[in-house]
Order: sequence, then structure tokens, then C-alpha cells
Amino acid sequence: MPITPTFPGVYLEEIPPSGRRVVTPLATSIAAFVGRAPAGPVDEALTVRSFGQFCLLYGGLSFHHPLTHAVQDFFENGGSQAVIARLFEPASASGTGYAELQFPPAAQASLATNDLNLAPSLRLMAANPGAWGNRLSARADVDGTADCSADQFRQYGLAKEDLLNLTLTLTDADGKQIAQERLLNLSVKWAGPAKDFPNRLNLALTHSKLCRVPQLPALPPAPGSVTGSGGDDGDYLGPETYIGDPLKNTGLHLLNTVSMFNLLCIPPDRRIFDDVPLPLQDVDKLVRQAAATYCTDRRAIYIVDPPAAWDRLASEGRIADIKLDDLGITGENATGIEVGRNAAVYFPRFIGEDVLMKGRPATFAPSGAIAGVIAATDAARGVWKAPAGMDAGLAGEKSLTVSLTDEQEGVLNPQGINCLRTFPVVGTVVWGARTLRGADQFEDDYKYLPVRRLILFIEDSLYRATQWAVFEPNDESLWSSLRLSVNDFLAGLAKQGAFYNYSVACDASTTTVTDIANGIVNILISIAPVKPAEFVMIQIEQTAATSAS
Repeated sequence: MPITPTFPGVYLEEIPPSGRRVVTPLATSIAAFVGRAPAGPVDEALTVRSFGQFCLLYGGLSFHHPLTHAVQDFFENGGSQAVIARLFEPASASGTGYAELQFPPAAQASLATNDLNLAPSLRLMAANPGAWGNRLSARADVDGTADCSADQFRQYGLAKEDLLNLTLTLTDADGKQIAQERLLNLSVKWAGPAKDFPNRLNLALTHSKLCRVPQLPALPPAPGSVTGSGGDDGDYLGPETYIGDPLKNTGLHLLNTVSMFNLLCIPPDRRIFDDVPLPLQDVDKLVRQAAATYCTDRRAIYIVDPPAAWDRLASEGRIADIKLDDLGITGENATGIEVGRNAAVYFPRFIGEDVLMKGRPATFAPSGAIAGVIAATDAARGVWKAPAGMDAGLAGEKSLTVSLTDEQEGVLNPQGINCLRTFPVVGTVVWGARTLRGADQFEDDYKYLPVRRLILFIEDSLYRATQWAVFEPNDESLWSSLRLSVNDFLAGLAKQGAFYNYSVACDASTTTVTDIANGIVNILISIAPVKPAEFVMIQIEQTAATSAS
């Protein structure tokens, strides 16, 4: 309310907020990793912000799990946030991969109030599949479960004989304790009022990172310790396991459980050895196609690892036989967008020290490291800067499986194949920034990766930031608010060097009477994004010297 001055002096008035909507820029370099890991949940994708956190949740580096090395490469090269979608395929049709821990029943246990159809005594199961569960132990005890401590639970029909404590301990391969959970005053009694006891064993273990109760016991366990057995790491993943079911959030669609990711890495499932048939070293073409399509639907970029056969062709001097078609990524998604626009491949693979092989050199797929370089470039320069060049080096002493020449890259680059190169002094760097639609013959608007990622970033930011406009009156007031908020957002990007120019229109010229009748408001945005200087041409002219006059 305006102030009415009645005496000479200074008057203060607080002006209410203008109500102007702000478009918040979203993250651009959250990397999702899909594949096998030694441990971790298989029913949801989790975010980790360091390799140390990944080790705690998913078991750390593993010789037989290449995904673990890709995650390490991501964080070593500048990544800061990763989403892990762990997949698991049982080793046999009857197997589950879960370790189990079976307690013997207490000698004095009575069956009078229990259902004989249930398990005879307490059986625990590792929280997720994997051989890690065989290093899990559980100890049941009744320390401190006296009458006085049980009094507070009388309303649930419990006595001290119904209570127990449980200690879960996980060790590493050397027997060193790496995790422990201690739960007090638990009950395995479930009949009558006891079914509502909040500290009933199966309820208490719901959020445990180590154990679950697959079935309520009929008998209380005898105090003592048991160790897990029967856990295994399952089999290598087949295409069906990778692709999964979108309705069940399995396979790739496990990433449906996270709100967003920007980069997708699916490293090969098997270690790369010379004596393994080549098809076993690669992600299946069906998986690549599904991944590229899924990324197009989610406004993300799929970082494609090169087929192992490309190394052989290059080493034999058959660079011309390396074709983008070998990847099997073609076509459009359901909305008509070319899926190749949301994918980029990098060649060749690199060689680094494997700490699990006492520092011996081993071959690794590049996707994790590339995702880290992209994240570091975004943080330093912005999503519109090509993640390539002399500043886009791979961390550590990494060499390449194939040392490419300028002439060889001259064959690959026009196809849209990004190369990794090693140069004196600077070392191994990313030397390409094209999407799979970057082949010269396509003449695609999204030839360059930074241009595509910039547009995806803008689309996602505006999509999430304009939700408030739904159900608002479709008139000039709404159009003006949308126009101002979008313009402010783009102006900020322009000041940072993302565009050559841009324009925003949201008025009666973009939203017709018919649109209004149909509940539609249209925002027209025109953008001229900055493109990378892929070829720097230097012209030098020599002139004759002249004497000074």
C-alpha cells in the first residue's frame, strides 16, 4: 500500500517482487554409466559424486567389470557427477546371484503361534546380487535385551525372549572390514500386535545397504554368527538385458528413475584381450541403436566406444575400410529426430596402467574418459565450447592403441569419426567434435557436438522452467512473462559467447486465435550458435622489401 506522508522526513517502502520468472540453467555434464558392477542396487540408478563414493556403493575397481574403470576415468578427467545403472544377468536360469545367510533355530523355540509353511528360522539375503555377498557375515545376540528394555514394547505383545540384536559386517577380499551395521531390539515375531512393531526385522532391514529378509521366519534364530554363501557375479550381459523394458524400468530404462542425465556411456562388458573373439569385445549393435534412440528421447548424448575391429583395420593400414555404418546407429526416434545427432564416436581406444595388474598396460574403452573431458570443458568454458583441442587432454600417461597420422584422420574426420591423437609436449588429446551426423555428406545442422549439446541444454532448461505457464490465462500478460524470462536466459548465454545472435517472439503473431482456442501458446526462438573453428586457414604473402623514403 502506498505511504501517505504527513510530516517532513524520510519514508521507507518495500516494493513487492515483480513476479518475473527466472530460467535456471541446468547441469550439462551428468554422465550415466550402464553395465555390470561388482555390487550395488539393480532396481534403481544412483548418483555418485566421486570415485570413492562409487567404490562404497558399487564395489570399486574390478578386473572383470570394465564399467568400473570407465567410471574411474570419468572422475580422473574432470567429471563430478555420475549416475550408475547396474545391470545383472543370472549365470543360470535357476540362479539369482544373491548370497544367503541361514541361522539355525533357537533350541527352545516354540511353533505354537507360527505358520509352519514359512521358513523354519531366520534367513537373510544380500541386499543385491554378486559374489560380494559371500564376504558378508551376520551375528545375532541378545546382549542388553533384559525385562526392563522389553517393557517399552509390551503394547506389541513382545517380551525379552522375542528380541534380538543383529550385526552385519562386510569385509574385503583380504578380510578387512569395510562396512558394518548394528541393529538393536529387533523382533522376528509377526503374529498379533507384533505385526505392527516398527522394529520388526524385515522392516528394519528395508533401508539396509547390506541385507534383506526374503521371507519372514517361523522360529527365532539361535545366537551366533553365519556367513553368506551362494552369491555370484552372474553372466555377461546380453542385448536383451541391456535394452530392457521401458514399462518395467529395466536395462537402459533403469535411468528412468533419475530426473536427468546428459551423457551416456556403455563400455564393453568384457576385458579386451587378443585371444577373445572380436564380437565379444564390443557392445552389440542392437544395444548401440537402442542407446542412441533413448538418448534422443531424453535429450542426452551417447558417447560411443569404437568397435574393436577398427583397431585391427587401422594397424593394417586399412583406414578406408573403417565406416560409420559399422556402429549400426541409424534412423529416427518416435518424434522424427535423427538419432545420430545425439551420439558421437571416438577412436581409437587407449592404453593405460591397470592397477589391478600391478601397473601392467591394458587396453580401455575411451567413453568414460571422454565424458570426463566434456565435463571439464563445460565447467571451464561452457557447453558451447567444443570438448576438443590442446586443452582437452586425457589425464595420466595414456597412449593409444593406434597412432593416427594427419592423412589417416583426414579419412575419418569427414565421416564424423572423432579421433584421439598424441602430440609432442601436450600428450594425448581429443581431436574431433562431430556427432554421428557430422559426416560432410549429410550437411546436417547438428554436425558439431557443441552445437547439438547447446540446443539440448536450452531445450531442457526451457522445458523445465516454463512449466508454470500451464493453465495460466493465454493472453498478453502470459506472453510478456514468457518472452521476458526466455530473453533474459538467452541474453545471459549470449554474454558468455554461446551465440552469434538470437531472437525471441511470443505474441499475437506466434499465437493465433485458433491456438488460443486450442489452449496453445507458442514461443519462437531463433538462435545462431557459435560453431567451432575446425579448420584454421593461414594465408601468408611475401612482399618485396622497399627502402625507406
